[in-house]
Amino acid sequence: MIFIFTISVIILFFSYSGFKNHFFPNDNTLDYNALKFFKSNTVDIIFNENSSRSSDSLILRQIKNSIIADGPVISMIAPVDGYSTEGLNIETNHNGVDIVSKKGDLVKSAQNGIVIFAGDNGDSGNTVIISHPFNYFTVYSHFDSVFVKQRDIVLKGDHIGTLGETGKIKAGPHLHFEIWHNDTIIDPRNVIKKYGELDVSTE
Repeated sequence: MIFIFTISVIILFFSYSGFKNHFFPNDNTLDYNALKFFKSNTVDIIFNENSSRSSDSLILRQIKNSIIADGPVISMIAPVDGYSTEGLNIETNHNGVDIVSKKGDLVKSAQNGIVIFAGDNGDSGNTVIISHPFNYFTVYSHFDSVFVKQRDIVLKGDHIGTLGETGKIKAGPHLHFEIWHNDTIIDPRNVIKKYGELDVSTE
């Protein structure tokens, strides 16, 4: 009998609380509902293809990416023209490809993103790391000079530095280029068609 009485009291309490919160919401409930309404409107605006414009800011695209969390393989352009002379070798920690070109050639960002590292990186020399939509990252190493700094927003094709031979390097001037998706290494030759066609590595 005591058990039934206790359950009845609990049910009545929550029924009253629900009724009260619905018709007489407190400040926390109002804030929560306003936040839900804002998020819903934001999603509607961002995902409305009819209202999207090429001039939409990177901030809006970043909000969209954070909402959908993950996505398909993104397209990338070649950061620099040249031949792929050395490919992936996980055993030796060579997690990208080496693209041979002339010292001083301009290096471009492969995709829109934000710079998360720019500076000396030991054996890799002057290095730039860019975070892209859908948890992709690109790494560019052995720069002669770097044009960007941490937190800079870059667009696909923006110049981020010049090709060089800084750091620990066996050959002449080249760009060491890596693509990561989360913590998975991706072969750039599978993403950028040009590097697959101009691959002269001996692996």
